[in-house]
Amino acid sequence: MQIDWDLNPSRFDRAELGKLQTQLAAAQTPKQRIDLYAESGLWYDAISQARKSPQNQSAVLELLDSLASSEAQALREWRDRLIEIKKLEQQRQR
Repeated sequence: MQIDWDLNPSRFDRAELGKLQTQLAAAQTPKQRIDLYAESGLWYDAISQARKSPQNQSAVLELLDSLASSEAQALREWRDRLIEIKKLEQQRQR
């Protein structure tokens, strides 16, 4: 599962939240609700939902692992951007 961990609250509009609420209401299992939250980037809600049941502890670990991987990837991307900016700045100064 590919999860978007963008934490910007402004990325959700009312239509998206309404759609998510409809999907959550239709979800028949806790796992489906967990996946819906995670796929929407609502990681706190996904983890909170997963922690409600002892049977979902593997889901909690999976979500945390996915979050850590996502954050690491984002940091690598920022590092690469900064390196590129530094190179461009050095070229400009020559």
